Amino acid sequence: MSDNTISRRISDMSQDVESQVIASIKEAKCFAIKLDESTDITGKAQLLTFIRFVCNEEITEQFLFCKPLPETTRGQDIFEDVVSYFSSYDLSWKSCISICTDGAPSMSGSLKRFISLAKLKNPGIVFTHCFLHREALISKSVLPELQKVLDETIKIVNYIKSKLLKSRLFSTLCSAMESAHTQLLLHTAVRWLSRGRVLSWFYELREELIFLTSEEFELADLLSNETWCNEVAFLADISQALNTLNKSMQGKNENILTCTDKVSFFKEKLTLWGARIKKENKVKMFELTKGCRLDKNLVSLILQSLSVSACESAGLTVAEEDELTETRNDRGLKLKQLSTDMTSFWLSIREEYPIITKKAIEALLPFSTLYLCEAGFSAMNTMKSKNRSQLQTLEEDLRVCLSTI
Repeated sequence: MSDNTISRRISDMSQDVESQVIASIKEAKCFAIKLDESTDITGKAQLLTFIRFVCNEEITEQFLFCKPLPETTRGQDIFEDVVSYFSSYDLSWKSCISICTDGAPSMSGSLKRFISLAKLKNPGIVFTHCFLHREALISKSVLPELQKVLDETIKIVNYIKSKLLKSRLFSTLCSAMESAHTQLLLHTAVRWLSRGRVLSWFYELREELIFLTSEEFELADLLSNETWCNEVAFLADISQALNTLNKSMQGKNENILTCTDKVSFFKEKLTLWGARIKKENKVKMFELTKGCRLDKNLVSLILQSLSVSACESAGLTVAEEDELTETRNDRGLKLKQLSTDMTSFWLSIREEYPIITKKAIEALLPFSTLYLCEAGFSAMNTMKSKNRSQLQTLEEDLRVCLSTI
C-alpha cells in the first residue's frame, strides 16, 4: 500500500476511536485527566493528555489528545490547548474533577499557571502531584554525609567511563577476575531508577577498582576506606528500596488509594526497620550493608535516614460517615468486597449507597501518576525517530497506538 493509503487508514481509525471516547466521556458525566509535556526529536514541545472515567461499570483510561505547543511552554499555552480541545467537543469543565501534573513551574502557581487558570473554570478541581515525581524528589533528599558519598562515587565512575581506553581495560580486568559485572553504570539524574543500580554495581566492583590507586587519582584512597565503602553499601540498599517502591506505583489502573497504601506501607516498614536496628543492632534487611562491620557512626547514619514523617487523612461528612458505617457492618458487602477489586465493589453498590459511593469514585478516579504520559512519550520517540523526523500528524498515530479501543 502507498504511504497515503496507510496514513488515511490511520486517520480513519483515529477518528473512530476518538468519537467513541468522547461519547463515553459524555455518558460518564465526570472524568479526571493527566497531562505532561516533552520535546520530540526535532525539539518541538508536545503536550500529551490522558483521561479516566467510568464506562461499562469500570474505570477506563484512554488517550485524549497530543498537541504541539508553540514557541513557549507556559502554563497559559498548555491551558489554551486544553480549553480548545474541550470546546471543540463540548466537554464541560464542571465535569472535570481532578487533574494530575508533575508540579512543574508552568503547572503550579498563583497567577498565570495552568492550575490557577483551570480553577477559574472550575474551582472544585482537585490537583494531584504525580506520586512518581514526589517519590523521586524525596529520594534526592539524602543526608549531607551520604550526599558527599554519592558525589564522590559519581566522580569515580565518571573518571573511568569518560576514558574509553580505561573503560576497556577495566572491563578486561573484571572479566579476568570473573566479577559479577564487567563495567560500571553512568548515573543520570533524569532517570529515576539509575541511582540504585549504579551504586550496587559500584560496591560489588570496589575490589576491582583498587587499580586506581596506582594512577594517582585523588579519590582512589576512598576505595580502601572501610567506613566510606560501608556508607556506599547503605546508600545502594536504600536506593534500591526506593526503586522497588517507585516501580510498584507504575502501571495502569493505579489510583491515589493504591499508591497511598504503598507509600504508607513503605513508611511503616522504615519505622519497623529503625526499631529493629535499635533493638538488635543488626541490619539484616539491607542486602549489602548486612555484610559490613557496624559502628556507632554507621548505625546513627542509617537511623537518621530511616526517619520519616506521618501524613493525615481527610475527614468525611455526617451523611458519608453514616453510609460508610452501614456498609462496614453489612456482612454480605464484606464478603463481596473480599471477592472483588476495590473499583468494581464501589461501582456495584452506587445505587444503594449513592453518597459514600460518589465519595469513593472521587477518590478512585483521579490519576496518581504520570505513568501513561511517560509511556506515551516513549511511543512518540519510537514513531518520530531520526528516520521519521518530519512526521507531522503525531496525534492520530499515538491515538491508534495507545488507545485500548
